[in-house]
Amino acid sequence: MNIAMFTDTWETDGVSHSIRRAKMGLEARGHRVFVFAPTSSKKRGWCGDIYFLGGMSFPLYPTYRLCIAPKNLCDEVEEKKIDVVHVHTPAFLGVKGMMAAERLGLPSVYTAHGDSVEDLKTFVTCLPPFLLEKLGRMYMRIFLKSVDVMIFPSDATFDATSSWIPSGIRVATVPTGVDLDLFFPSRFPPSLVKQLQDEGKKVVLSVGRISQDKNLPLLFEIIDSMCEDYSLVVIGGGHKFSEYREDWASDRIHFVGKVSDEDLVRYYSFADCFAIVSRTETQGMVVQEAMACGCPVVALDVPPLNEFIEDGYNGFLVSEEEIVSGIVRACARRKKLKLNTLRTAYKYSIGGFIDALEKVYKSVL
Repeated sequence: MNIAMFTDTWETDGVSHSIRRAKMGLEARGHRVFVFAPTSSKKRGWCGDIYFLGGMSFPLYPTYRLCIAPKNLCDEVEEKKIDVVHVHTPAFLGVKGMMAAERLGLPSVYTAHGDSVEDLKTFVTCLPPFLLEKLGRMYMRIFLKSVDVMIFPSDATFDATSSWIPSGIRVATVPTGVDLDLFFPSRFPPSLVKQLQDEGKKVVLSVGRISQDKNLPLLFEIIDSMCEDYSLVVIGGGHKFSEYREDWASDRIHFVGKVSDEDLVRYYSFADCFAIVSRTETQGMVVQEAMACGCPVVALDVPPLNEFIEDGYNGFLVSEEEIVSGIVRACARRKKLKLNTLRTAYKYSIGGFIDALEKVYKSVL
């Protein structure tokens, strides 16, 4: 099959990671995947199998870029002999992808990586929430009118969005898998983690996009309130990175920024526990990555995180008031929990993810 994927973000967020894993896994099985994505660099047009379009930052949603797609975009899709159009975002390039599929008579699939209506209410503060919800629901129903299948990365995402899904659209739950060829226990600790542990510190790790919806100040406050035996290492970038680093960086809280996948594996492998305090997760990919490297997870007891974490088996599900005790227990039991985290990650391997995607694509052809 030849598959065209459209996205309004090509940064280091969950959408981009999911697309990259899908592309890699599908191509390993002989399919061709062409991605239409925005860029802030001078690259334009085809770069291998990725078609880059110039875009500027979109202030209402920081990880998206505002792109004006060329009139010949349909020609580019047609030239690649595309069989299925797969759209991953509901904004500028996502709309262009839907229009291209409709104009060329191609089947279309849309992955709801999150609750777009709730995201709108989170990032747009100039209008009242009730009005944003009404406008968001109306927009999404129009956007989805020609979609053949709507994919959700978790049951929690489906539950959150089911009230505004147009009737007649087929749905499928397809969790994004973890690449076990990349994410597995490393033998080489990062220098920062080694230094902290040599000083007798327990290292708590946080990985992900640094934005206001991730609830990170709560984690910073918790680490500051704990005894000096605990340090936090924060990996990732985002529009709040500079602000949070300026306000919170200390000898207890270390901001590393973005790292390569290979270095990320080393951080996961040697941290004493992984902590996530977001209430807005839709996929839990970082949780799966951490467990694939043998790192126990402490997370708020919210969906979809409680779909992957079994309390006391591969980590701990906690309330906000219990985060400190969860971190202490996870760090103390890291070695005992390691085998269980690896067993859990195996259930969410990338192979199952690709099997499910192939099944969806074949069902619309």
